[in-house]
Amino acid sequence: MSRFQVVADNSATFEVKRLCELVEIERSSYYAWLKAAPAREERARADAELAERIRAVHAEDNTCGAPRITAELNDKCARPPIRSGGLWCCQPPATCPSRCR
Repeated sequence: MSRFQVVADNSATFEVKRLCELVEIERSSYYAWLKAAPAREERARADAELAERIRAVHAEDNTCGAPRITAELNDKCARPPIRSGGLWCCQPPATCPSRCR
C-alpha cells in the first residue's frame, strides 16, 4: 500500500494536511496522485488486455520471446506485460537480453 493510498483511505476521518505530514508527502503530490487515478486505471486495463493477447500468442507457440510476440501483435509495448504476466522467453542466456529476465 502506498503512502498516498493511506492518506486517501483516512481522508474522511482526518485532515489531509495532517495525514500528509504524518506520512511525509507533499499535499500537492497527493492531489496530483488523486487526479491521475483514472489514467492509472485505464493503463492497468490496457496492460491487462495486452497481457491477455500476449498469453494467447504465447499459448500457440511457447518458444516465442518478446521480439516475436511484438511482431505478431504489431505492438511496440509487449515486453513489460510479458515480464509482469509471468511469461519468459525461452532463448539461451547468451542470446537473451538481461532486461528480459
